[in-house]
Amino acid sequence: MTTRYHRAAADSRIEVLKEGTRKDLNQSDDDGMTPTLWAAYHGQLSALRTCCSRGGDVDKCDLLGNTALHLAAQNGHMRCVSFLVEFGANIWKLDNSYNNALALAGIREQKKCVDYLDDVINKKEAKDKKQAKKQQELARKEAEKRIVKFEKLQSKMKQKIEKNLNGPTGKVLASNISEEKSNGRKTSSSTFTTLRKLSTSNKLDQVARDQPQTISGIPSQKLPNVTYMPTERFNSSLSTANKRPPVNEIFPGSTDYGEEYPRFNTALK
Repeated sequence: MTTRYHRAAADSRIEVLKEGTRKDLNQSDDDGMTPTLWAAYHGQLSALRTCCSRGGDVDKCDLLGNTALHLAAQNGHMRCVSFLVEFGANIWKLDNSYNNALALAGIREQKKCVDYLDDVINKKEAKDKKQAKKQQELARKEAEKRIVKFEKLQSKMKQKIEKNLNGPTGKVLASNISEEKSNGRKTSSSTFTTLRKLSTSNKLDQVARDQPQTISGIPSQKLPNVTYMPTERFNSSLSTANKRPPVNEIFPGSTDYGEEYPRFNTALK
């Protein structure tokens, strides 16, 4: 659930963040984003400092495994990146695609962040290579556990969607699905939105095959003065042109529906 502290972090409303407790600043919204993560994502250094000073956890992840350092690095917020590293953020943390902050900065071509993080990692490895390797292995194990948990959440969501689609509210659910955006950031709920769209698309295809098409809610078989044509003629006639062929070409010399021209479930508009 998004709170006033999430919005305050994104907008750098320091006076509001100072009212927040440790619990408030570590509360996750529907995408797993905390106020601390929102401040890092938007590059709001003052808000990020305030969150951290009041107990904000910089190593807490969203649903996709992004920490504050991941979000700041991929968006090129160099001041936030350097602050987080100095504050003690875990530079080895991996997201659900097994990318650390350095890798994400490289993917997004954030050269300054790449150079800085690469230098930090090299220094840590040079200082204690064994400890660095141990932390990398630990980060990978944590990512594996988180990914399993995330996949279970996806599976549960998919089952719930399919159950709804099998009920009377399926079409209503399908028509109301849309991708959510929050403050310019495409949220991780779009992952579930894509899943909903996929399930909805498959279900509606089946409905379209099993049920006759309608115009204004009236079944096509009951519509008067509507021309129908058999499947084989429909496919061949429209294969070369993206428009309705002339009626006399479909039913030459007759509009009587007999065995020669059985009714077809799709009304030509």
